[in-house]
Amino acid sequence: MALPTPRRPYGIKVKERLVKLLALAAEFPDPPASVADGRSALAALDNHNSTGAIDSTVAPLPQPAPDGADDAARLMELFERRHSVRDFDASRPVDRTALKKAVELAGMSPSVCNRKPWHVSFFDSTESKKAILRLQRGASGFGDGIPVVAVISVERSLFTGEGERFQEWIEGGIFAMNLVWGLQAQGLDSCLLNWSKRNRETRALRSVTGLSDSHDVIVVVGIGHGRAGHRVTRSPRRTLDELCTFEN
Repeated sequence: MALPTPRRPYGIKVKERLVKLLALAAEFPDPPASVADGRSALAALDNHNSTGAIDSTVAPLPQPAPDGADDAARLMELFERRHSVRDFDASRPVDRTALKKAVELAGMSPSVCNRKPWHVSFFDSTESKKAILRLQRGASGFGDGIPVVAVISVERSLFTGEGERFQEWIEGGIFAMNLVWGLQAQGLDSCLLNWSKRNRETRALRSVTGLSDSHDVIVVVGIGHGRAGHRVTRSPRRTLDELCTFEN
């Protein structure tokens, strides 16, 4: 219903699958909230196919920018100020409300078929942080000062077939980047810590963090407030000519 000219009838096979899935979901004693979304989508589809109407609940109009808003300028400022920080103020606590807001912002990331497969687990106990960073092995020299360690993962079962074998890493990368922008917007500094590990190390991390076997680990993130007077690494940017091309 978000296409320029939605055709009718539309989604016949999708409707068949949705009806079957909703019937299965009805057997659960405590069905997830997505069941109500499925039912409203089904009703909107039937109404569209019979009348041509477009339901504003399932296909809403985008929100207009406030008068006088300069989103480009604000984003440029946010992007330019964000750096990877490796010198945190370990004595300054991280507000969990700020973490939740950053996750809420990152949760608006685009995902294939709107599946939103991401999950982020936060750890602030000394024992858990040490166990995670011992496996990650990329924060030597500053890991002890990180106030919060986050583990970003993706639910593998939401992807099927060889055509989607890499999709979870794309989805997870998009979410991870948007999460650090969200953290920056909340006044928090961060450092992305690579998780390119073998299966045995990922299994060990699952054991430490309680992640299920169906969650694949995307990246670890150190989060906190940069210490007063902290420094960041010089990071020359590639030129626009190197980053993009246009059709002649």
